[in-house]
Amino acid sequence: CTQEAMHLEDKSYLMRLGPQSYVDARDTSSVLARYINDCRLPAVYNVRFDKRPDEGKALVVACRHICVGEELFVDYGKLYWASTKPHRLRP
Repeated sequence: CTQEAMHLEDKSYLMRLGPQSYVDARDTSSVLARYINDCRLPAVYNVRFDKRPDEGKALVVACRHICVGEELFVDYGKLYWASTKPHRLRP
């Protein structure tokens, strides 16, 4: 539920599927979608999530042909990045 999800210390692998429905892949390395990145460049996204709250999961769907070894990119959504604190990059 939402209240439990919002009290998690590490929300970096948390996905909202729908109202009161979340999945947390933080401690589940078998959920391969946890390795999909968001590069913040929409033109590079090559997959999307098909969220299925009634089933408690999200499917990964290709938006175009993906070559073997190609990195997968998806839009995490604006709320994901709004909840993170900015970090200064150091050379």
